[in-house]
Amino acid sequence: MRRIIPCLLILCGLSHAIFIDATIQDSRIVDDNHIYKPEGIVGTAFEIGFFNETENIIDYTLAFGIRRFGYSYDGGNETVATWAIEFKPLIWSITLWNVSFEANLGIMKTIAGHHYREDGDGNNLDYGFRLGYRINSQFMASISYTEQRPVEATLRLFTLGGWGVNFQYNLPW
Repeated sequence: MRRIIPCLLILCGLSHAIFIDATIQDSRIVDDNHIYKPEGIVGTAFEIGFFNETENIIDYTLAFGIRRFGYSYDGGNETVATWAIEFKPLIWSITLWNVSFEANLGIMKTIAGHHYREDGDGNNLDYGFRLGYRINSQFMASISYTEQRPVEATLRLFTLGGWGVNFQYNLPW
């Protein structure tokens, strides 16, 4: 944590294009599993990002955030939900006529959760995309899809992911 805060302060000083965004999404097991009739939970994510130049057609950004994801089973009586800190160093977007398509790749470190036990190092790959509309130069609404895949796939037997709605606000810097 002592390293993250100075990095964020440096990025704030270097970047005049800072954004915050929030995602609400379905989170569930998206591949074969051994759990009887798994279901989803409401997943959330909050991020702060840098280098988002809204006037560029092709743009690169990066983001830091916190995410809740997981699944439920037994008719929703049992829930497995975890919280993770995420870093997305690779976010590329293409914007034409205020329609934006974005793809991202990052890594997450699981930090806590209900029924959470750390298998391996707790690192997950985080990847996804979103398709959105820039309402104006500061606000964008999107449909998003995200998956979390364990780095050590032999310890966990499934990938989590889901569709959601994302809202992004570019700070007037």
